[in-house]
Amino acid sequence: MTRLTERNTPAHQAALKFMRGVNVGNYLEYTSGHPAADARYDSRDFDLIRSEGFDHVRLPVAWHLYAGAAPAYTISSTIFAKADTMVNWALSRGLAVLVDLHHFHAFTASPSANTEEFYALWQQVAQHFADAPPTVAFELLNEPWNAATTSVMNRTYRETIRRIRLTNPNRTIFVGPGNYNSLDELSLDSGLGLQLPND
Repeated sequence: MTRLTERNTPAHQAALKFMRGVNVGNYLEYTSGHPAADARYDSRDFDLIRSEGFDHVRLPVAWHLYAGAAPAYTISSTIFAKADTMVNWALSRGLAVLVDLHHFHAFTASPSANTEEFYALWQQVAQHFADAPPTVAFELLNEPWNAATTSVMNRTYRETIRRIRLTNPNRTIFVGPGNYNSLDELSLDSGLGLQLPND
């Protein structure tokens, strides 16, 4: 992984769109009727978010809870429609959007048993948002932990990014290391931490 030495790279430019954000959670990261899914949003919430000076929202979605059986793991049109509503409300107010994969506990408990589903989910999400403006970004996994260690995620991220790039060659992608995105897991100089493809 090549260290960035310049200060005006695409990564730096992308970061400027995601400086001050708010999570729009307790909604799509659960199934309908779940006790924790108590938040309800409407367009006025995004007016307020913008008026308070935020530049982006983070949209946590449990895509796996709305996916069908192997091998396709087809994501329900219902969850895409709900996500689209939130994304469109944000974009129409000049807010960037960070679309996140949230609460995929089966994966973090056993990545090897759930890697194909992880890939399939992101291929579908990427295809769905392929024509979205560049202010829509992807966060591949919320706070990897448990068996989703940094070394495991290095391999998973590499292939996931490759598949996303087939439909979204320039999409901004956020990733984090294991141990809940621990800064100690970066270890750029040692070569033992987070390792990402250069393209």
